[in-house]
Amino acid sequence: MVEIPLKHALKQARDAAERGDRSALAEIGLSTYRELEGVAWPPNSWFPSTRDGVWAELDAFYDEAFPPPADTADLTDLLDAPWPTGRRLAILAALTGGVHRRHERDPLAAEVLAAPPSTRRTRLLRLMICSPVGVLGRNTAAKVIEALFQADALDAELVEVAFSVERYLGNAVFGWTSGLDGWQPPVVGADCAAAVRDHLDPIVWRLTAAPNETDWERIAPLKVPPRGLRFVLRGLDIWAGRLPVAPDTDGNVGYKDALVRRLSRAELTAAESERLVMTLRERSEAERLEALGHRHAAGDSMPLLALFGLERAAPLLRLLFDLTAQGIGESVQPVRCDLAELRGAVAAAGEGPARRLIELLKGRADGLEPVLAAMGWNRAAVLKRFRNKALQGIAAYGLLPIDDGESVLDRYLALRESAKNGAKLGPNRRHSHAAAVEIALDHLAQVAGYPAAARLEWDMESRIATEVPDGWRAGDYEIAVRIEGADAVIVVERGGRALKTVPSAVRKEPAYAEARAHQERLRDQARRMRTGLLERLVATADRLGQDELAALLALPAGAVLLPGLIWSDGFGVVGLLDPVGGPALVGLDGVRVPVTGPLSAAHPLQLDADGTLSGWQAELVRRGISQPVKQAFREIYRLTPAERHTRSRSLRFADTEVDGPVAVQLLSARGWSTYHEYADWQATRRAGDLTAAVAAELSGGHFSGGPVRLGAAVFLRDGVPVDLTEVPATVFSEAMRDLDLVVSAAPTVTSA
Repeated sequence: MVEIPLKHALKQARDAAERGDRSALAEIGLSTYRELEGVAWPPNSWFPSTRDGVWAELDAFYDEAFPPPADTADLTDLLDAPWPTGRRLAILAALTGGVHRRHERDPLAAEVLAAPPSTRRTRLLRLMICSPVGVLGRNTAAKVIEALFQADALDAELVEVAFSVERYLGNAVFGWTSGLDGWQPPVVGADCAAAVRDHLDPIVWRLTAAPNETDWERIAPLKVPPRGLRFVLRGLDIWAGRLPVAPDTDGNVGYKDALVRRLSRAELTAAESERLVMTLRERSEAERLEALGHRHAAGDSMPLLALFGLERAAPLLRLLFDLTAQGIGESVQPVRCDLAELRGAVAAAGEGPARRLIELLKGRADGLEPVLAAMGWNRAAVLKRFRNKALQGIAAYGLLPIDDGESVLDRYLALRESAKNGAKLGPNRRHSHAAAVEIALDHLAQVAGYPAAARLEWDMESRIATEVPDGWRAGDYEIAVRIEGADAVIVVERGGRALKTVPSAVRKEPAYAEARAHQERLRDQARRMRTGLLERLVATADRLGQDELAALLALPAGAVLLPGLIWSDGFGVVGLLDPVGGPALVGLDGVRVPVTGPLSAAHPLQLDADGTLSGWQAELVRRGISQPVKQAFREIYRLTPAERHTRSRSLRFADTEVDGPVAVQLLSARGWSTYHEYADWQATRRAGDLTAAVAAELSGGHFSGGPVRLGAAVFLRDGVPVDLTEVPATVFSEAMRDLDLVVSAAPTVTSA
């Protein structure tokens, strides 16, 4: 708890003040600040008016012993203090033009970084890292570290302080993998990163010599593993109890496992790996297994196979590591697996050694489930996890061999039912669930021998539509499912005469229940095509090949829905689809042009650009065509002069307040993911090689917590906003359309 070190610091500060020991006061202030920083400062602690009695008394001691400078004083005098008193923070706020910002010192650091090299600049840069007055963002901190490195002023003390007060500084110094935009490159150069790492290894070694929770909290943020066999052996010593760890204030050593993981997965050279194997030959079986799990996670467990007589299983072990590196694990999104590769690796090892290796790694490594599922070795567990909507279980379900009494269609329908149920989940979870189902369909296509998941889907959807029973009987009644337009309807006849209503006696019959189930399958097929495929085709201008088009037109829903859209062949021919006598496009002039290549659904921006949008709108009205998704009358959005001026940011919806719970549902339905208030962006959606992103102020810490005030909208490539003029017109228009819908449909009572 934060108040415990604060009260302890207050007692020490009183004693030091009574003695007039200014140096002791400085040491108490800095050590307390560094103990608290990166853990949890109390809410609103930067505001002097809201500080409680403990804070106020501490502030009084430090303001008296270290008087704050005047408002216009030198920046060095302001930052060179052992404690962030309210008066100093108020001066800082005045200097930066803000009252309470997450990274108060960033503007000042930018000015110092831009100044010419000098002794004063170097001192200020060190204060930017070490001062407790204000907060420095991790990217800015990394730039300051690089400037100190260039000035030959980077030392171990400064590195230790920097990593102690900024938990995620390693992301900026060494780069990191973001779930949003993939690999994010480091902010500093390679030479600087190497120098920082050279300082970190001895720091970690010193702090883990007698492990305790406080020191472990200080090294937890380090982004890269330590280097050297000594760390691995120390980690195993801690695991085995040969090197005890100190309990926390509650008598727990819960941090022990995390500490063992970090040390036991240290980076090793090839020679060190060989020495580790020699050392482990003298250790217990349990310790060898512990080391195997950690070295597997580190990516160099191959030499350890000799300890278990499993050298032949090397290809399988390498495959398991590759799966882990791709993201296998219940806390992350599943990935597509190559069924032939999985089975080939097991065959190379032999079934016995393969089972033995997987057994050894159980509980010690991820990536096992796909292999187990592909071989059918964990069917019961996969089925249970599939029913429980576990993402990895869903993906593995597609890999299971087809069992006796089961058909590919049965498995396909089960996955489609799972996708339907997943739509009822929370906003972000429904996206990950849908993605897991798509991966499972890819896996099922491999199991069933299809060249691609799309081929499987077309074949299964065709079977759903065409493998309709001739009918069902319920006493004197005949029941049938018929396709009328894009809908499936149930027809009940008696004595050859169709009834207007279904008798209650028929509704109770099992035959009627079967007919209803089949009707719902056909209706689901039409819904999937309308809200999934066709909406995506219009929004993204994706193309359909000739074989894809033919397969979709063979479906009852496709035959009705596809001719309702305006298509483009990519060679200037635009028209409505006429599938009679071979697919062709019929333009506004009535000319029928046979289709010879891929087609894309024309975006209204394309039609507007060639001057035909109003013509197509009139033609659709004249023919009485109701499009399956909005296309010709779809809202379009273009760059405004203001957006061209702001370059990489669109502010057209900034400062608009919306109802958070409603907004998150609308955004989620359109493929957006939402995040908490501390994320870089509070809402994002993939758009080709770009990511549309929106900043927002969240009153409850998350979108569903209450009113949400929208901020700037940007388009990211590799995590960096691009100039809006570089964003494809359709991508920009579709993102703005989504946000406009949110603003229109989810307003709050008051808005800016």
